[in-house]
Amino acid sequence: MIDTGRWPADPASARKQNLTALVSLERIRKLAPNQPGLYLLPPPFRTVAECVADGEVFWDRPFSDPQGLDRTRALVIGDFGLGSDAPIVLDFRYSDVDPAVLYLRWNTEADAKAGDRMFGLQNRWSNLASSFERFVEGLGL
Repeated sequence: MIDTGRWPADPASARKQNLTALVSLERIRKLAPNQPGLYLLPPPFRTVAECVADGEVFWDRPFSDPQGLDRTRALVIGDFGLGSDAPIVLDFRYSDVDPAVLYLRWNTEADAKAGDRMFGLQNRWSNLASSFERFVEGLGL
């Protein structure tokens, strides 16, 4: 996918996504309703554990549901655009060859259950696709 330009190869090609989307908003919203866009990261990809070790404090904040992932087995591959704070990861907890694709789903007041209101809204890692192949197919990449 990188060789054919369907996935950004480097930071310069990744930045181009801010001007020209690789994926239509319609396809994005079929996988993740209400998301404003998609930004795919170029290699080298890093695990959440590597991001934390590099000092990225986002991953330690309660809103990032730090207990919802195995940081050593979650590879960050993108997010839903500038300011979304909704990373997309490959989750290798259950398979070394066919990871699920998860994203940090921000709960809103409309999503809240009675118990959530009592204890505060909780963001959670949610399934975006059962495999990387289904993620790519869903986006039309």
